[in-house]
Amino acid sequence: MIHTDETGTVLQSFSQVPITGIAFDGVNLYFEDSLGTITKRTSDRATILNSFSAPTAGQIAEDMARDSKRQRLYRITRNSVLARMDPATGRLE
Repeated sequence: MIHTDETGTVLQSFSQVPITGIAFDGVNLYFEDSLGTITKRTSDRATILNSFSAPTAGQIAEDMARDSKRQRLYRITRNSVLARMDPATGRLE
């Protein structure tokens, strides 16, 4: 995984991790794997602060985003199933 600026200059690279989606809340990162396990980590990704499972009901998780206004995470699966999650409780809504 590579973090670049708007010109394409590499700012930082990360070792390969088995993730399908990443979201950022302005302070911490959220990583999700294909089975729906989500870890909340420090912005340098080194420290896991919390972890929860948000089952994908047989779907493969594809990507994730954070809604800062509603304080929610959104996940989309490869079959276009959208889920909203409360990152504080790990509950699917």
